[in-house]
Amino acid sequence: MKKIFNFLVSFLLVVVSTTSVFGETVNGHIYYHGDTTLPVGNVVVKLKNLDNNSTVSYTTLADGFYEFNNVIPGNYKLSAETAM
Repeated sequence: MKKIFNFLVSFLLVVVSTTSVFGETVNGHIYYHGDTTLPVGNVVVKLKNLDNNSTVSYTTLADGFYEFNNVIPGNYKLSAETAM
């Protein structure tokens, strides 16, 4: 089962997809103003539990891609930060 979520973080568009396997995979891309031809690299993406404790972070690649593997099913917040 695949779910697609869109989060607007400041002026960045974060596209998230989750796939259920033997744990959850949360991955996606960060694009400047939602333009898929303008991926944003070096963005720190954090996956946090609902208490705002950072569980894991990932720095996007040049193509804006990030991925979190083996995420325990639950409720999380996704945030993105850049020095741009």
